[in-house]
Amino acid sequence: MSIGQTLRDARLARNLSIADVATAIRVRATIIQDIEKDEFDSCGGEVYGRGHQRMYARYLGLNIQNQIATLIKTEPEFETITLKPTKLKPIGARPNWSMVLSAGTVVSLALLAVIFIGDNDGISEPTNIISQTDTAPDITTDEQASSNSTAITEPGDITASATDSVSVGIEVISDSCWLRVEDGTGAVVFQGVLRAGDDREFLDSSQLSLVIGNAGGVNFTLNGIDLGTPGARGEVLRLTVTPGQIALTP
Repeated sequence: MSIGQTLRDARLARNLSIADVATAIRVRATIIQDIEKDEFDSCGGEVYGRGHQRMYARYLGLNIQNQIATLIKTEPEFETITLKPTKLKPIGARPNWSMVLSAGTVVSLALLAVIFIGDNDGISEPTNIISQTDTAPDITTDEQASSNSTAITEPGDITASATDSVSVGIEVISDSCWLRVEDGTGAVVFQGVLRAGDDREFLDSSQLSLVIGNAGGVNFTLNGIDLGTPGARGEVLRLTVTPGQIALTP
């Protein structure tokens, strides 16, 4: 007897409708109908479909792990779609004050040359110009390096850039894993099968929605935090993550 037939018979024995099961495990009724027939086109292929069958079996109190292990294909075929991750806006550069001061010094010296060498008619307060030149700070090479370093690593700029986006890292550590990723607009960023040793990183400014077909076979990183394996082997996991989030919520 097929796995789908086993699930159907168990459902009928418990006087449950397809709608009851669909509501309980949060899967569309049409998908429930298909997986009872062992048909998986409507849910993305066999790996994804077997994951739904596992959820269905757990709800009914059945153990079908051994049956699935003998039937599941090791290399399911999916069309891979790869799009470029959303690019973040660069942090605006701060003014180089050493260059500004140097330019001011050059202008002041030029004005002094006009005063002492040429006709100084029309310049009523040369003393003020000399005073401004005298009071300009003398910035050493070390101070210039310190000033430039501070402009790049100003606190607040880095914090803003770290929390203005969401990042997700997926590394396949065993078997293979079907993965679908959507950005904050609902557009598909990636869809396909990753195999052991593959890793991907995804970025977005608002949120990322993921469907992981083998949660126990991947290592999951969220916003720079390594969260380890997010589920059981063969488990289908749906997630939506946002900027600043550091833990997975049910």
